[in-house]
Amino acid sequence: MKDLPFEIAIRNLHEHLKSNEFPPKAADIARYDLKTQNHEFLRLETAAQFSNLDQWATDVSEPPEGFWEEIKAKLKGGDGE
Repeated sequence: MKDLPFEIAIRNLHEHLKSNEFPPKAADIARYDLKTQNHEFLRLETAAQFSNLDQWATDVSEPPEGFWEEIKAKLKGGDGE
């Protein structure tokens, strides 16, 4: 469930508790089947992605030493070492 936004997990938990007398399972909380049909989920997911973009835009740290050389070697079919 690490990829599921917290707000969606809480909403799914509340919905489960309203409609089911048994304790929820992880699948009841995640409810991946509703992701693409649920406007609220899409709104929250979009907000989370914009938040990520904002965070990534402020992170201007340089890649580790040798990063680009390793990538170039991998693209040429080598193992980078």
